Amino acid sequence: MSTESRTIGILAHVDAGKTTLSERILYETGAVRALGRVDRGSTVLDSDQIERERGITVFSDQADFFYGGRRYTLIDTPGHVDFAAETERALSALDAAILLADASDGIKPHAILLNSLARAHHVPVILFLNKCDLATADVPRAIRQAQQRLNAEPLPLPADPERVAELDEAFLERYLSGEWSDDDLIQALRRAFLSGACMPVLTGSALKGDGVKALLEALNLLIPDAKPASPLDGAVYKIRRDAKGQRMAFVKLFSGTLKPRDAFAFGDRIEKIGEIRRAFGNRYESIDCAKEGDAVAITGVTSLHAGDRICIQDGKRIAISGSDGVIHAALSAKVESADGTNENTLAEKLRILEDEEPQLKLRFNPVTKETLVRVMGPIQLEVLQKILFSRFGIYAKFLPPEVVYMETIAEPVVGCGHYEPLRH
Repeated sequence: MSTESRTIGILAHVDAGKTTLSERILYETGAVRALGRVDRGSTVLDSDQIERERGITVFSDQADFFYGGRRYTLIDTPGHVDFAAETERALSALDAAILLADASDGIKPHAILLNSLARAHHVPVILFLNKCDLATADVPRAIRQAQQRLNAEPLPLPADPERVAELDEAFLERYLSGEWSDDDLIQALRRAFLSGACMPVLTGSALKGDGVKALLEALNLLIPDAKPASPLDGAVYKIRRDAKGQRMAFVKLFSGTLKPRDAFAFGDRIEKIGEIRRAFGNRYESIDCAKEGDAVAITGVTSLHAGDRICIQDGKRIAISGSDGVIHAALSAKVESADGTNENTLAEKLRILEDEEPQLKLRFNPVTKETLVRVMGPIQLEVLQKILFSRFGIYAKFLPPEVVYMETIAEPVVGCGHYEPLRH
């Protein structure tokens, strides 16, 4: 079987059926033997107790499957707006994204945000209209909304050659001359997809498995193989800790290889990789080498953070600090211990959570003696409270959040000056 590996992510508004589709893909490809369900708390990728209690995805967990001679890493991202920053970080690891929409509800506002984030990260998008088995499903309306709200050119699959010709000039010439082949059509469709000139559309039902095989075929058709080996280039997209508290940095390798004991230079620090792991939900498997296309977890490197890049410079492996992303938390909430936990201990545990969720931006106000965290909304606050208790045994209290005060430019201004070097 080919070792070719690609990474895909599923994006959706909450309750569109995202985790159900992820589970169905794993089941249909033989990655899991039993089909889990969200309402029963038995899915592979919603493995955290908080996720199972709430029935929503909070963490961007991943699992591998094989289809058509290729290994895929599937990342199931959060759908709730409070965890949009987690979703954005996952985008940096993707070769392509599946944007899921309920065929009855159409394109919701959060789907518009997710699509714009994918474009900002140059990730091509396939639209999968879910729940088409329901009597209320309206596929034509959903496609019209995709064109209007996503500013995209929806292209139902299998593709009409005439529509593809309108999107790709090279194929247009062959199409008009009548000298085109199926391979010409596939290559033109792939170019249009990768450039964002079109958004391929498929329909089905994740719960019943309808349309899932067609979706898998589309992934094999549209996503090209990795380019031949070249110097190391990778992106850190997630920081997590395993059940024993060991820190893991998740890295997507766009090129090059990584092995245990490989050393990194990060500024003045030199760190060495301990172990390389493949993740399957909350389970991990050690591997001897990560190759281009792989999305893996590495241990032993404490300086890497989400958004950082790893590469080769002057013949040495180095890490470069990355950007903060587009999504920024707009609320600030005071946090304090409700069980007598020392303030320093509370801050220490919050620092661990900030390592995993950089948008928390933990801050201590020396004037008011308050510890503050940034959040997206009340659901995230509730989840933070539960995480502090379940992982560290700390019961914390969060005060109602307030909007973060930020100054910005109100309008453009033009200024003119005159410089006299000789003091005339």
